[in-house]
Amino acid sequence: MSSMTLRATTREQFRIVLRWVKEYPVLARSDNEVEKDGRELKTQLWKKLAIELNEIGPPVRAWMAWKRVSE
Repeated sequence: MSSMTLRATTREQFRIVLRWVKEYPVLARSDNEVEKDGRELKTQLWKKLAIELNEIGPPVRAWMAWKRVSE
């Protein structure tokens, strides 16, 4: 398997991100659009989402990397 294959986000992982964004629309908003309390909530949500995504990985990424994938 090539390293590109190992880094590709799976369809299942994309579906999970989509489900979370529908449930928590703040995840889809820019940090500039969210008040400080909202940014803290957003960070906590991304951390929890990353755990769920990594449980079904690979790929396995830090929460900030998952956030970039979804942008």
